[in-house]
Amino acid sequence: MVYTQGLKEADVARYFNVSPQAVNKALQPFKRIINSNDEVAAFRENETQILDSLKMKLLYDMVDKDKRKKATLGNVAYAYDKLATHSRLEKGQGISFDLHAVIINMYDSRVIEVEKGK
Repeated sequence: MVYTQGLKEADVARYFNVSPQAVNKALQPFKRIINSNDEVAAFRENETQILDSLKMKLLYDMVDKDKRKKATLGNVAYAYDKLATHSRLEKGQGISFDLHAVIINMYDSRVIEVEKGK
């Protein structure tokens, strides 16, 4: 209610019949990531662009062999899939994209290249 409706912690405390300190303590984890209602509004306005930027970064990571040493291709692909799904939903699009099939095809192509000595 503090972040979604702009209420003060004291108002939320009265509403739930708890102390303001209890509300403050409950909000501590969120205070680390959300600084203000303006910040949340800015994120909402730009969420699709933020998700697209993250997807692009993950795609770069998927083809960067040095970065893949630290994470498996499957880990990066899973993260990409989650971002892609969320991004498509934000844009009002369906989620029928089959990333698993794309990854399998990429892997199979890479195996064939290695077997041919490329």
